[in-house]
Amino acid sequence: TTTTAVTSPTENPPEKNSSSESEITSFLSHLGSEIYRNNIREKLIERRKSKEAEIRVRQEEI
Repeated sequence: TTTTAVTSPTENPPEKNSSSESEITSFLSHLGSEIYRNNIREKLIERRKSKEAEIRVRQEEI
């Protein structure tokens, strides 16, 4: 079960409704989607493999 809080513009002053808050809200609302979670997981795995490859190259240089 996913619970998503929705706030109206009158509940938050405009100066506090930043783009980063919007991105966070969007991210949290998408976490309920299994497809979204799987896509994020795949991206994180690819990034980890890339970083591991960079580390191996640097270790060989040393």
